[in-house]
Amino acid sequence: MNTVAIIAPQYPNDIRIYKEVNTLKNIYDIHIFLTDTRKTHPHQESLDDVTVYRFKHTSSSHTIIKYARSFLRYLCITRAAIASSPRICHVHDFPLLFSGILIKLFTGSTLIYDAHEDFASMIFQNNTKKIFIFRKIELLLVKLCVDRVITVNTSLQSYFLTSGVATSVLMNVPLLSLQPEKKKRSPSRKVIIGYIGHIIPGRGYDTLPSLCNHLKNSLLFNILIVGGGPFKEGFEGLIKEQGVCEYFTITGEVPHHKIPAYLAQMDIGLVLFKPVRYNNLIATPNKLFEYMAFGIPIIASDLPEMRKIVRTTQSGLLVDPNQVTEIVESIVYLCEHPEEAREMGRNGKKAFQTTYNWDAQSGKLLRIYAEAANEKPRRNP
Repeated sequence: MNTVAIIAPQYPNDIRIYKEVNTLKNIYDIHIFLTDTRKTHPHQESLDDVTVYRFKHTSSSHTIIKYARSFLRYLCITRAAIASSPRICHVHDFPLLFSGILIKLFTGSTLIYDAHEDFASMIFQNNTKKIFIFRKIELLLVKLCVDRVITVNTSLQSYFLTSGVATSVLMNVPLLSLQPEKKKRSPSRKVIIGYIGHIIPGRGYDTLPSLCNHLKNSLLFNILIVGGGPFKEGFEGLIKEQGVCEYFTITGEVPHHKIPAYLAQMDIGLVLFKPVRYNNLIATPNKLFEYMAFGIPIIASDLPEMRKIVRTTQSGLLVDPNQVTEIVESIVYLCEHPEEAREMGRNGKKAFQTTYNWDAQSGKLLRIYAEAANEKPRRNP
């Protein structure tokens, strides 16, 4: 079998990378080189029928020493990947692209760049000058060194196609098996409004307390937040301060395999990303498709990529994420029109079963690899 070196931040915690590896491992000899510093032992092990390599990490309070050690660790990862003599090198996100370029230079491997998001706007927020410079550098490196690009939606595909390199969309969607039957519930029960994901700025969590103040006199409800993150404690303080704690259930961080149990409880799914940066503007979060898998009607931000999906599938309602009254009206509408809400849920589930599932997407990945394995890698600069 052809050897593949995958340079990745995390495995198996990163669900996208896990799904890709699970698709490839029966055809290719997979070696995964991890930059994750949270677990560095064992150094090498067979995990899920692939070989995983980890590297010793030592921290320092001195900035220069800290960065020097990180750089040396990065070189160790690259050297180990080179030693595996890969036919294909697959790197995830921009910080690892330089490692992929070195691996290609020394082994002649085909280089695949998997861009999960718009890294420039994620790092530099709304600093347009720095974003512009970063993108010029990224596109130049892609043009000169990368053989194939994989990304998550058509907006990012259009961006990378300007480099002249073949770019494929591989959507970050759940496995087809994520769709057990939902339990029947009593009509008198509370309406469960779901929010899945990290509690971080730009994702609309700060809108939720205001929703409670608008809904509490007209609806029996609970907002179920499945996630945690660095702003969880601050959010808990906020809802306590506003006196709406009783309307929330917050699980904190949850292993991915336990999320279906929470999805099965939800009646409405929220995806309230705010257009605070370009990365949010073009987001197609996995939670959108998880709601579809469970037949949950969606209330989503009226942003380009999500608009395209929700309108095409007719699986929910679009709102301005900055307008609390608009979100409230959409929640009330779904509660007062249960048949329409169920129809949206059915539409979403059908779209998930036919298109927006990993089983449908995985064939694209295999075709990309088959083409990459047969193509001669592009000449190094």
